Amino acid sequence: SNELLATHLPPDQAELASAILLGIREQVDSQRIEFFMTTGTVHLLAISGLHVGMLAAGFWVIARLGWFPRKRMLCLAIALFIFYALFTDAKPPVVRAAVLISVMCVARLLGRRAFAFNTLALAGLILLAVNPTNLFQAGTQLSFLAVATLSCSQRVSFWWSAPDDPLQRLISQSRPWPSRVLRKTGVFAWQLWVASTVIWLVALPLVMYRFHLVSPIAVFLNPVVWVPMGVALFSGFAVLLLGWALPPLADLSGWVCSRSLAIIEALVQWADRIPLGHAWVPSPPLWWVVSFYVAIAVCVAVPQFRVRLRWFVALTAIWFAVGFLLTVGPLARWDAASSEQVTCTFIAVGHGTSVLVELPNGRTLLYDAGSLGTSRFAVQPIAATLWSRGITHLDAIFISHADADHYNAVPSVLERFSAGVVYVSPVMFRDSTPALDALREAIRSRGVPLHELDASTRLEATAGVEFEVLHPPPQGVIGSDNANSIVLRITYRGRTILLPGDLETPGLEDVMAEQPLDTDIVMAPHHGSLRSDPLGFSAWTTPEHVVISGGAGRDVGAVRWAYEHGGAQVTHTAVDGAIRFEMSSAGIRTLTHVPSIAKHDRKEGEQRDEQ
Repeated sequence: SNELLATHLPPDQAELASAILLGIREQVDSQRIEFFMTTGTVHLLAISGLHVGMLAAGFWVIARLGWFPRKRMLCLAIALFIFYALFTDAKPPVVRAAVLISVMCVARLLGRRAFAFNTLALAGLILLAVNPTNLFQAGTQLSFLAVATLSCSQRVSFWWSAPDDPLQRLISQSRPWPSRVLRKTGVFAWQLWVASTVIWLVALPLVMYRFHLVSPIAVFLNPVVWVPMGVALFSGFAVLLLGWALPPLADLSGWVCSRSLAIIEALVQWADRIPLGHAWVPSPPLWWVVSFYVAIAVCVAVPQFRVRLRWFVALTAIWFAVGFLLTVGPLARWDAASSEQVTCTFIAVGHGTSVLVELPNGRTLLYDAGSLGTSRFAVQPIAATLWSRGITHLDAIFISHADADHYNAVPSVLERFSAGVVYVSPVMFRDSTPALDALREAIRSRGVPLHELDASTRLEATAGVEFEVLHPPPQGVIGSDNANSIVLRITYRGRTILLPGDLETPGLEDVMAEQPLDTDIVMAPHHGSLRSDPLGFSAWTTPEHVVISGGAGRDVGAVRWAYEHGGAQVTHTAVDGAIRFEMSSAGIRTLTHVPSIAKHDRKEGEQRDEQ
């Protein structure tokens, strides 16, 4: 099937078609997926209930033509949608849609009425029987939530019902056919927009909690893309059906499918550029999300608790205002602003570096943001860490040097979080490369000031925290980008953190020519490389804690021994996951986390060192 799409569609559009028709998203690059995510249309790239619903609508149109007996068409519909659910690996949203349609068809065969919530409960029981974890997946929850919302909303007369007055119906039927067509089109568009709005509002708390995203543009975009989406869906299936026997017709269907997909992608990319069309936010508190859905469930299940529409709208607006105050408002970081400690988190980004430092006054800085390979490997854990801490603004971003595994996630970080300033070494942009040009453009387009930083720069102390740049000198040193890494020393109440980037010869010797340091927390230079002279660096810094920020599969046994031989406790992000240190007057508290940073930190080990 995938080969047929690749044969009859252009390569780029064939990748989208595979995702939409077959659920194969591995071929779609992360940037395109990002566009669909931010505009609230990512469900188009996954086999979902929307796909099954569109297929059912098309099948129903054919059935109403009367070409085949009614009972035969109903049985064929049941078999067709069960086959499609199995063909697409029985994904929970597709199974839910297939169960709803099959029950509806069986009810019509028996002359009975299918109740929406009973049918939805049956679908839930089937999914629980197949795999109990299905109902805990975000896609499954959103799918059931959307159907339940539509079922409840159908009771609103001004939305769905035809005029009750026979005279009004007679007047409506007596109008000229162009007027009737326009009127029905307008009513359908209105219903589509209201449905999109209501579903978006009801799903918003769950989307904020699971995906950290608010996309108001989705309210307007989703109804617009439904038409080209339907055309792409039917023409794409025509390619799959005709490709084996009638290649010319498959080529024609492929052309229609590719044009429809091009329209969808153009609309999505245009919507992504609209100001305030989307915003990344931290997760709201779980109690806020649960309370919202409990209140809705009570209003639906217990008629006595229902309130007037204007009061419902007012209470909903107040509740969302509270949620935004707890996520992006002044209440989001009130505890951090009154903290008496410095928190330093070494984020697990694979072979790369990213260190988050939180100051007692609530200010934050990020030292490096990158990973070897695609930037997505770094963006996801960095964003998850920041959101879990309630951070939406970075006061400063330090980029140690011009290696991609230290900066390739910065553009995506700037899309999700605001920043006060970006610091780079004086030789950062000495050589022009496409990646560095893209980095500079991303910083410029976000309006973030870009400043150079060297050993002569004096950074202002804040909240009792002092910053010192030990390297590089203003003119840099002769050698690689690694040798010119920014070495940042952070001091708070007599305790220090040292972040040396990928420091190596000759910059390493330049730094170690100064007076030895007494440090508490040190990041091993160059991801724990032997070229960073671990024995000499350990003797010069005398650290108590050493963190190796690197990927799995690399032997760092000799480096670990060198630092442990000097009396340090060594942790590795590839083994221990994200590593967090909390420095206060009482001592240093160490927290380690699983390698895959979830939305909320999962603590594996904890120890406290009293000084």
